[in-house]
Parts: sequence; structure tokens; C-alpha cells
Amino acid sequence: MSPETSQPEASPNGRGEWDSLNEMYKNCGAYTIIPALLGPFIQNKELVQLIPDPAALAESMSVLAKDVKTYADGLNAIRNQHANKSGSSADPDDLMHCIRIHENYIKWATSYESVVVPQIVAVLEQFESVGADTSSIRDAVSKSVQEQG
Repeated sequence: MSPETSQPEASPNGRGEWDSLNEMYKNCGAYTIIPALLGPFIQNKELVQLIPDPAALAESMSVLAKDVKTYADGLNAIRNQHANKSGSSADPDDLMHCIRIHENYIKWATSYESVVVPQIVAVLEQFESVGADTSSIRDAVSKSVQEQG
């Protein structure tokens, strides 16, 4: 699918619009697991004690957890609009429905990038300030942003 267009594209292997939407769901779903990569840092009590403002870290993580849940619920709501569908659209009405769902995925991904990703980066910066190596998470964030864009 191309974010620059308002319609799902047929994939290079000839799959239909529903298949493209299912693929987009999987790609967006991969985005939502990135915050879980913060777990080892948050669970490291020695590292957390080094953070200059642990209360701010706890607040950041609380907000992040709520936002991730909200976005995961939103993603599932979009998915429910095309659950159990595959192949090509059967008629023009189906095609229009596919286009609307595709637009919802684009809006979801754009919003996730502007709300959740900066929160992840802010948490990473707190850990980096005390010498933690967060490069693997930064790489995952960067890769996901590139794949969505």
C-alpha cells in the first residue's frame, strides 16, 4: 500500500485489496510492540535508580502504557472492519470500503508516530542520560517509521 495514495494497491504478487489490508494490519501491529522493548530497562532497578527523576520516568511510562492501549484498541477496531476477508473486493462498494479502511490505517499510523513514538524517544533519552545502550530500540523505532512511511 502506498501512503501517498488514497487507495490500497494490489501487491506485487497479485493479491487483492483485502490481502493488502491484512498486511497493513500486521505492519501496524508490529509498531505496537516497540514499547514492550522498554521492559528490560524499566525492570532494571539499579538502572532506574540512576535516573535523575524517577517520578517523571514513572509518569512517562504510565502515559505511554495508556496511549499504547488506546492505539492497540483503535488498531483492532480497524481490523474488525475487514476481519475474515481476503482476496479482491467483489464490487465497487467493497472497493470503497477497502479505501476507507486503508485511509483509517494511514491516519492511525500517522497519529501513532506523532503521539507514541516521541514518548518512546523521551523515555529512551532518560535511560541514555545514565549511560544505557538503547540503540536496539532506537533501531526498531527507526525501522518501523521507515516501513510505515
